[in-house]
Amino acid sequence: MKKTLVIEGIIFIALGTLAVIFPHISTVALELLLGWILILSGVFQIYAVLRKKTSLPVLQSFLLAAAYTLVGVLLLLYPKEGMVSITAFLMALFLLQGVYGVFMAFHTSFPPISKAWLFVSGLISFTFAFLIWHSWPQDSSWITGLFTGANLILLGIAYLVLGKFFRKI
Repeated sequence: MKKTLVIEGIIFIALGTLAVIFPHISTVALELLLGWILILSGVFQIYAVLRKKTSLPVLQSFLLAAAYTLVGVLLLLYPKEGMVSITAFLMALFLLQGVYGVFMAFHTSFPPISKAWLFVSGLISFTFAFLIWHSWPQDSSWITGLFTGANLILLGIAYLVLGKFFRKI
């Protein structure tokens, strides 16, 4: 577990650094990646429904698959609007991550340094959520990539610290 945390931390820091250096590119890449993931998920679900390879109700499964596919296609056809929407969702994600980080800092048995990193990470996530809210939608073309990158760097540092102090149970 300790080694896994360290490896994940290094990967998060590397990817985060790239996203911070290239915020416009990383924002577009995130938007297009999400679009393709939704399309592929929707197509796979439609295939499963048509082949009767799902145990879920057919109509609901088909409607959900169609929604995934449609949203994915819309993200690819309208990337600017997609970036605005994704930025709003990212704001909500940062808010939730802030709540989680602060909560975990006070309700875990991690060493104090690890709790401090969780707490700081939570506060920074709250700050990111506020900054996105303050500049949304004007800065949607780059802020998603920049803040996602910064968040990945901080998360990577937190994982490295947790990995350093992690004790095998």
